[in-house]
Amino acid sequence: MVSEVKYSCTACDDYFDLESDWKVHETNQHFNAQSWICFPCLKKESLALTFPKPEWLAEHLTRHHAGGDHALLEYVTEKGHVASKYGPNFCDGKADWTVFLGTRRLLIPQETLCSIPHSLRHHIFQAFWQKEKDILRCDDEEYKIMFQFLLLEAEMFVDYKMSLKMYRMAAAHQWTDMMEMCRDIIMSSENVTPEELQSIASVALKAADDKLYNFWALKQGRASKLLWMYEE
Repeated sequence: MVSEVKYSCTACDDYFDLESDWKVHETNQHFNAQSWICFPCLKKESLALTFPKPEWLAEHLTRHHAGGDHALLEYVTEKGHVASKYGPNFCDGKADWTVFLGTRRLLIPQETLCSIPHSLRHHIFQAFWQKEKDILRCDDEEYKIMFQFLLLEAEMFVDYKMSLKMYRMAAAHQWTDMMEMCRDIIMSSENVTPEELQSIASVALKAADDKLYNFWALKQGRASKLLWMYEE
């Protein structure tokens, strides 16, 4: 017996029989597509300007942020409903994503992808989505570009939690420039806790990133811990 297709929310575990109910739920509960945020303003001020129509946002960007990053302009004006373009079960909230880098295969934890803001996922998957569910196909250079967008988003919101996740990914590929960008965001945050740094200390050690590792040791308040782990 063939089971009926359910429409799963890309942000929570709710399922819907009708596509219309699913879209209404995501729009109202998680991603208000009618709220268009000016990210250049948000980067400078604690409260950013929001607009009910994308045309109004585009006009604001042209008047007040002319000559800015074109990719950023594209990004903020393309905000919309991601899953509706690609059909049901775009992200089931459970499975990992598979990224193919040429002939190499890499799994990305599902929670890492779901932590990406909805509008940014839209921008990424427009460039990298290839029909097969939960699979992204791209080469190394395209993949690095995707990470640069993620780091831009993390820097805008000083999102050290996302930076911790991205640091792990960059360290796995030995992308030193991205490791440095993630590390700067992590170390500049006053909110990062010793417990959160503990989870990444071993990654920093394996990557020979003494700056982040020493930062963790200082947060712990135990310099001897650093010496003991190096001796081990």
